[in-house]
Amino acid sequence: MTQFGFDFATSLPVNGKAPRQRHASFTGAVKAASDRPVLTMAYLALLRTLGPQSDQAASKALGCGLSSINSVRDGLGASVVDSGRYESKTWPNGRTTKRTRWMVAK
Repeated sequence: MTQFGFDFATSLPVNGKAPRQRHASFTGAVKAASDRPVLTMAYLALLRTLGPQSDQAASKALGCGLSSINSVRDGLGASVVDSGRYESKTWPNGRTTKRTRWMVAK
């Protein structure tokens, strides 16, 4: 995509040794780049509507992968902050982990 005389496609993460692999990686990166603004707005709306959410809960609510939520949240920087609240997940082996619940910064 060229905009303002700059080829933004060159900054997309593209991997692969063979041309076919690089092409598949490129088309996936272009699709992800076009979906990101929509997912970002949906994520912010979710946090504003339902309050603090863990990455796992946001992933489930928005129907996307956990890595996509992590990427969007990381991209928002200081706009999304740790709420100071957690949700606990107990695994079948008895181990319990805490999941940070994120919120829109005030």
